[in-house]
Amino acid sequence: MANKENMKPGDWISTEDGYAIIDLVHPHYFAKYDCEIPEGAQLGDYNYSMIQYKVYCHFDGKPKRSHRLKSMNMSYVRPLTEEANAILQRSIEEHPKEYAAFLKYLSIKKETRGCEVTGFAISSDDEDQKITESLESVRKKLPQKFSFDDFQKAVKQEGCPIDTKKVVNPNGGFTEQRHVQMRFFYTLGDMSMKNTLFHDFLYTINDPEAGLDSACEFFFKVLQEERLKKPKSKETKS
Repeated sequence: MANKENMKPGDWISTEDGYAIIDLVHPHYFAKYDCEIPEGAQLGDYNYSMIQYKVYCHFDGKPKRSHRLKSMNMSYVRPLTEEANAILQRSIEEHPKEYAAFLKYLSIKKETRGCEVTGFAISSDDEDQKITESLESVRKKLPQKFSFDDFQKAVKQEGCPIDTKKVVNPNGGFTEQRHVQMRFFYTLGDMSMKNTLFHDFLYTINDPEAGLDSACEFFFKVLQEERLKKPKSKETKS
């Protein structure tokens, strides 16, 4: 049985879905697009791993027949205990046909997707439409699978008005400056060296100050409507 720190493809694990085998491991290393890097860590250091796994049976040993391909942060799974391993071995002995079918299922290549969420400061006063057009031009310059370095290079070549060296928390609320929230999509297992290879991205342009103004305007509008609904108080004669 494997220790959690070095779990690898082929290891049996206990998951929220039952007992499973790790199909692949996709490690993530601290990258230029991470909005927070802990003190003492630096670019290229190990961050966390996503795993793809295939579930064989429930916790009672009953073989699972559907929804068997899953992915999850490795932190949320664990190696089998002696008790869990005993249940698994008994299940394999009692259900040879189902286990043989599971082994065949293991040999079939399956894919799951993940995404990295980040944000970049907008380095100009350009309108949203211009930024959108620029990002769409960046998209056309990228290869089918691209690293973050490829994305940075395309942004520079296009003259896109976002600062990829100034990473902001995409969920920072009203305290953050105008920025573009990015979602980079990848298939688990697509890597080059320590770099995740992405195949697409989505973006949202956020202007917290405009959002705050809009929220205040809405609040005062509702307040005014409530005041108008209230009946006028009758004047009392002295």
